[in-house]
Amino acid sequence: YSASKAAVIAYGEAMLARDDAERQRATAASLAADERHLEAAGQFALSRTTLPDGSDASELDLDAKNAKWKLTLAEIQTRSLGGELVEAQSMAATMIAELEALPADKLDGKLLETARSELAHASYYLGWAMRLEAAPESEWRIETDNARAQFRLLAEQSTGTTAEDYKRNLEAVIRLEQMTDEELSNCDKPGNCKNCKNPSGKKRSQKYSKSSGSKPGDAREKIKSESAANALQRGKGS
Repeated sequence: YSASKAAVIAYGEAMLARDDAERQRATAASLAADERHLEAAGQFALSRTTLPDGSDASELDLDAKNAKWKLTLAEIQTRSLGGELVEAQSMAATMIAELEALPADKLDGKLLETARSELAHASYYLGWAMRLEAAPESEWRIETDNARAQFRLLAEQSTGTTAEDYKRNLEAVIRLEQMTDEELSNCDKPGNCKNCKNPSGKKRSQKYSKSSGSKPGDAREKIKSESAANALQRGKGS
């Protein structure tokens, strides 16, 4: 009897948690619609942590994981739109690694595609933002190389209009790489870059924390110009 009662209590608590998570998700969606992107990102993160992990049954656990990953994707996209490009890029890369670790028959291909698309977009905009900060080519090229590789893979794995969207995004990355500083300064600045603070410094800190734990000084002077264009098309997976 006590075991049965405990199960009923656990079920009730899980239902309440799901209700709370859905309210938080709805709040996040409303904030995102009002372009309060970073507030929305915080609510998506809260919804994800509130959502129960699922039962002991593997299929239900996988359903719970997929639900949490969808909230992670929403957080990634809103962080990117809010200018937290380094954070969005890191979250997307982590999610891709987690998804790729699943058995092939358990993997939701659409989740993986969307995570790759978000990684590609964040890397592309990081390339823009770092060029605007006059980062050396050896640094911003890492980001555009990453974006180019992801968009190429997505284009190769897609068909129809979705593939064409990814190909256009790939061409946008190549144009960014080939653009002169003067051409860059004559472009409109992408919205994702307008609120991006010190991306070059963040990337250097990230790099050194992974290696030696040291942090170099950031002496780069920011280019004073309204630059860069929203060249990318959101792929069907994004």
